[in-house]
Amino acid sequence: MLGIDAYLITSNGARVHAPGDECVYARNLDSAAVHRLVQPDLAGGNGRVIVNLFADDAWLIDRHAPELLVFHQDSGFKCEVMDLREHDGEYIAKVLYMLYISYRRSGRSEGNRREFGARIRRFALSHVFAAGLSGSDDVGRV
Repeated sequence: MLGIDAYLITSNGARVHAPGDECVYARNLDSAAVHRLVQPDLAGGNGRVIVNLFADDAWLIDRHAPELLVFHQDSGFKCEVMDLREHDGEYIAKVLYMLYISYRRSGRSEGNRREFGARIRRFALSHVFAAGLSGSDDVGRV
């Protein structure tokens, strides 16, 4: 788009791609840890938490969430819905938990609604990625 050859660093440093899209660095979560992180007793079995797994070429999600596609409309990157408990946990760069927060429950309901209308949803996010990556000490080590 801009005509600039640049390295792409994603998932807080868990993936680094050279300008030709060659992966030059990858650091995955331990597969046993991934398997544990998607279990309902840890991920929130009440259905309010949306669980996402990010791999090199896949965004895996535990349910249909069309409101999230807007964040990737330019890239064409789409999620694949699956039972994440069936994933082997291999090659996962990041686990992302998303908790939807309704406008009705936020203290700034009317202000948000007036300013943004239906264009945004509020989410509380929690990322899990391998120890030693940027920000990993802030979230916790797996």
